[in-house]
Amino acid sequence: MKQTKLFLATTLAFVAIGGQVLAINSGRTPDHDYDVPTPGSYQLPVVKTAADGEVLDHRGRQLRLSEITKGRVTVMSFIYTRCAAAKACPMATGVLLELHRQSARDATLAKGMRLVSMSFDPENDTPQRMAMFANLAGKNRAVADWRFITTASQTKLQPILAAYGQAVNRKDNPNDPTGPLNHTLRVFLIDEAGNIRNIYSSGTLDVRLVLADVRTLLLESAAGELPLTAAAAVRKAGQIGSVAFQVKTAARVTNITDKQNPQPLEVLLTDASNGDNRATPVERASVIARIPVSALEAFGAADMDELARRFEGNKVIVTGIVATEPHPFRHDAQGRNQLRPVITVTDPGQIRTVNSQQL
Repeated sequence: MKQTKLFLATTLAFVAIGGQVLAINSGRTPDHDYDVPTPGSYQLPVVKTAADGEVLDHRGRQLRLSEITKGRVTVMSFIYTRCAAAKACPMATGVLLELHRQSARDATLAKGMRLVSMSFDPENDTPQRMAMFANLAGKNRAVADWRFITTASQTKLQPILAAYGQAVNRKDNPNDPTGPLNHTLRVFLIDEAGNIRNIYSSGTLDVRLVLADVRTLLLESAAGELPLTAAAAVRKAGQIGSVAFQVKTAARVTNITDKQNPQPLEVLLTDASNGDNRATPVERASVIARIPVSALEAFGAADMDELARRFEGNKVIVTGIVATEPHPFRHDAQGRNQLRPVITVTDPGQIRTVNSQQL
């Protein structure tokens, strides 16, 4: 019990003292002095298949590890609860804690992400001890699933550690105040199919990057789902979805006050034609896909006009986080503005041209 409290205290201290490291909106930090890429603007190649093995959950039930590394985007860290080295297990658990907190504010994360903390100290980290953490994490049901698992013995554990390249050995001083085990810090990002897509170390474990990677994999997964209509997409506001429509007009949006820079700030792909003098296609559209000028390089287009011509007149499926806005002209029975979906596209992988049969 004392060791468990020490681990919790160290984890919470890491979160409190190093709050700027875990703050999603804080931008660069001394440890992570770079801008995190936009989710969906890059690809994460498969590293290898996530290894399987026999594990125990916090209730002592025997599971296959693959049961909790498939079906959702999974962030899995190897820990032991006697660890008190701030930049080791408490750091990894602190990052998972922040991801857990973020999922309470993001339905897509709550539904599509899973967190796993697996002990490599089965003699001490029994299911009963792991249950202390699982009970804390499970109090709020509207968040991502967080599993705390261990193994029945070293015999069950060692093949798993070897497969994941997780080095662990005993220190010369078993009474070391930071814990009796030496180990590397490794956190794994695993896709829904059970493939490892990224491996984070103490130097790269930046919660901003992990969150962007998780959302990138969620976008990737959504791209493979059946596309939604505009009306159905509205019901997925704040979540990742795919919308199918025919681009009848690609509107160029410019800053009319900047005479020196006629380059459009963004292109708006709409499903409304340009044949009504009473309102613009953007005003009449039932769905809008935004492509900001910052995405120009990713698409490899010379300018925004060229980018607009690529899609105008084509049928497309657009994937991304669904935002909504009031429709200027459509109202419900109570006179309230109906909503329409808006998806921002920053990467070519989010939009694809299709034939009629796919819509």
